[in-house]
Amino acid sequence: LIKNNFQDPMLSLEMLVSRL
Repeated sequence: LIKNNFQDPMLSLEMLVSRL
């Protein structure tokens, strides 16, 4: 998961926003 986040920081941000 962490590696994926590093690879796609934008996606990580979107996921975080979706959580909120």
